[in-house]
Amino acid sequence: MEMVAPPETSLDELSTSPSVGSRFALVFFILIGLFGLAVRIWALGRHAINADQAVVGLMAEQILHGHLSAFYWGQAYGGGEPYIVALVFAVFGQSTFSLGLTPVLLDLVAAILLWRIGSRLFGPRIGIEAALLFWIWPEVYIWQSTIEYGFRWFVLDCGLLAVLLTLRVISSTSRHRMLEIAAIGGSLGLGWWGSPEIMYFALPIFFYLLYAMACQQFRIHLRELFVGIVAAAIGASAWIEANVVSHFASLRSGVQPDPGILHHLKVFVQHAIPLLLGLQLKMTGRWIIGLTAGNIVNYLAVALCVALVVVLAVRREAMFLVIFCLFAPLIYGLSPFTWYWNDGRYAVFLAPAASLLVIVGAREVLSQRAIAKRIGSAAVWLRGSVVIALGLALTLVAMSESSPYHPDGVRQTGSESWTSWTSDPGAGFSNVARQLRADGIDGVYAGYWIAYPLMFASKGTITASDVVYVRNPKFLSTLEQHRSTAWLMLNPKDYRLGVALTGVSLMNPSCAVVPDRCLLPRELVSYLHQNNIAYREYTMAPFLAIVPSRPISPAAINAEFHLRSPYTSPK
Repeated sequence: MEMVAPPETSLDELSTSPSVGSRFALVFFILIGLFGLAVRIWALGRHAINADQAVVGLMAEQILHGHLSAFYWGQAYGGGEPYIVALVFAVFGQSTFSLGLTPVLLDLVAAILLWRIGSRLFGPRIGIEAALLFWIWPEVYIWQSTIEYGFRWFVLDCGLLAVLLTLRVISSTSRHRMLEIAAIGGSLGLGWWGSPEIMYFALPIFFYLLYAMACQQFRIHLRELFVGIVAAAIGASAWIEANVVSHFASLRSGVQPDPGILHHLKVFVQHAIPLLLGLQLKMTGRWIIGLTAGNIVNYLAVALCVALVVVLAVRREAMFLVIFCLFAPLIYGLSPFTWYWNDGRYAVFLAPAASLLVIVGAREVLSQRAIAKRIGSAAVWLRGSVVIALGLALTLVAMSESSPYHPDGVRQTGSESWTSWTSDPGAGFSNVARQLRADGIDGVYAGYWIAYPLMFASKGTITASDVVYVRNPKFLSTLEQHRSTAWLMLNPKDYRLGVALTGVSLMNPSCAVVPDRCLLPRELVSYLHQNNIAYREYTMAPFLAIVPSRPISPAAINAEFHLRSPYTSPK
């Protein structure tokens, strides 16, 4: 029989308890919540969106016009979240700010779900403290929660919702049991539509249900099982429909450098866990507290986590968390994409469990009789506050590595300060779009990292596409029909200005990752001369817009200059 933790003080009790400790904790928790929201809003006004984000915005725009897509354009996975973005656009309008606001809202939902999960597993106070810690730590996931990549926050919410409903179904005799079982299936089905990464939650849920049945805590009737399966199929119906047409393309992973499970597990320990703990900086992997101390703390944390999981398993307390921790490294190791650790995206599903484990670990340490005697009842109130303060300190240190704070680490103008902020950090693309329209240009071939942010910033007045990294073939086909389409290319004289404006260094057609073969302005001009094609040239710093007098086939340009895609970047 699984042991159930005794209930702890709820949020309402925190607000009414007369003790100084409770009042301090309440005020501190409110400030932490506001800090987490403020730093995300701050981040939204500090950096322009990139092409991967712009694609989601374009998808949402198309959804609002009735053009639906099952998956992130150009992929056989990654669905669901663009429809939430479309809803946010319908309420707040289409902008760079509202695009980034969507993952912030989804992250807030994840924190609320973690609060409820933690409350069911360990008691209300643990749930509150874990949710607040998750909300402000580590910095990498504050950053990730301001970036709309199209599916991961949606999948995280679906997974956490399924976990919460599973805990409810097992621990209660609700009259709405059938509805809750249907909701579990529907959540997992929607999560599967979003990404196979829903397995971080689906597998533990499955084995937790088996465990609960073995302990006679839970019984499921055939009718309930049927309802759950049907609900899962309905939730995954978009995935099923798209895959029937594509001969199940989603089950065939793209070209990825997959070094195997052992390498992935090594990455998991050396980078994913330190990022998860806030000990390493994203992208560079530099240790915040130094290499030696960082490794010591990292491996000590892993050992303590293992010990805590063993303790919980022996007590039969919070067995879902135990099962989740057993499966998480295995799923990370089996994923073909997790060699890429740099921005922490593939470990985001572990962040709620990490926060919960840290808070529970602090409870275990401070509940030891010798320690409890020394610090008395203050331990109850100070436990969460101290842990959250440490998490906040790590986050602030990581933020200070970019001063003024840019989540992506790229300064986009030379005059920014800690007090500068704008609701349209992508104004540079908006200005270029206006200049193009003023010159009568409404179609553009450009590099991947330029084309889609430019099209998004133009709010539909300009159609743009790369010639190699093509997310939506319809856009490329539309450009080929235009009588005059500009080739937007970086002016070599304005390289630094271009990087400052866009935040990327690969701006010409066919450029997306190193070592791509990029088309250069002189090569295009030479091609036009050789084929006796007149052209106009416009300068709009930092770009050159070259407009041939008659259409040029992108396929011909690709063949002439051997432009192709050697590698697809991870999503």
